Amino acid sequence: MVILCLSYLFGATVWMEGLLTTLDIWGVGAVVLGLCFLGVGVVPIAMLATLFHGQWSHLGELILLVILTFGSRFFALWLEEKAKATASTVPLTTIVS
Repeated sequence: MVILCLSYLFGATVWMEGLLTTLDIWGVGAVVLGLCFLGVGVVPIAMLATLFHGQWSHLGELILLVILTFGSRFFALWLEEKAKATASTVPLTTIVS
C-alpha cells in the first residue's frame, strides 16, 4: 500500500515540475495547451521544452520521475496480485493453527 501511495506522490511531483518547467520555458500558452490534454500534457510539453532548450538535467529528472511513477505503481499492483495468489494457495488450516 505504501508503494502505491508513493507512486501517486511521484506522479504529483512530476506533474508539478512539468507544469512549472513548461511555464518557465514556454509560458502560459504552452501550459494551457498542456492542460487541455486531460491535464497531463504539461509533462510531455515540459520534456519537449527542456529538450529544445538543452536543459538535460531537467529532462533527466522528468524522465526519472515518470519511470518512478509508473514503475512503482506497476510494482505495487504486481505485489498485490502475488499476495492474492499466495493467499489463495495457502490452506485455511495453516492460517488458523
